[in-house]
Amino acid sequence: YIVNATVEENDVTLYIRYDSPLCEAIKTRSAVLGFNLYRDSELLCYIPYYWEWETQYTDYDVSFGEHNYAAQCVLAGGVGNISDPYFITVDYTEIATPMLDVSNGSLNLGWESIPGVEWYGIYAADDPYGQWTCLGYVNANFIGVNLSLDQKKFYRITAGAGSPPLSIRLEGLPAK
Repeated sequence: YIVNATVEENDVTLYIRYDSPLCEAIKTRSAVLGFNLYRDSELLCYIPYYWEWETQYTDYDVSFGEHNYAAQCVLAGGVGNISDPYFITVDYTEIATPMLDVSNGSLNLGWESIPGVEWYGIYAADDPYGQWTCLGYVNANFIGVNLSLDQKKFYRITAGAGSPPLSIRLEGLPAK
């Protein structure tokens, strides 16, 4: 089953653990051949078993939006059940440089609308090469947010479809 996943731009790395109770019940690891990995209910690949109970797999160039992954143990005598789906959201579409308007101690951060997008994620960092923090998101019918100017920050805007990056919805500035 999939125990964790990380998303780096549009690459998804899955951390997979063999179902040890099932394998223990068989009494031998030699009966485990590998596992099938599925994305969005379609067979993605077969990964052979190399005598380790955990492995990882990177799925490259995944389209943005919500996806579900699942694993299925392949045994010498057949296949096991498909694991519960593991849901991830890929939100790698980065928008061109945001437009900034500073007035009365606040910052209006805006961007160009992108067709087909369902939400925009707003990220901030103290250093453009450091850790980015998701401030929240706005729905696609907004093309900006009003932020306070309490300290120097760097901002990044991403666009996506499916589930937004966080449940924090920001007050957006409507399209004109």
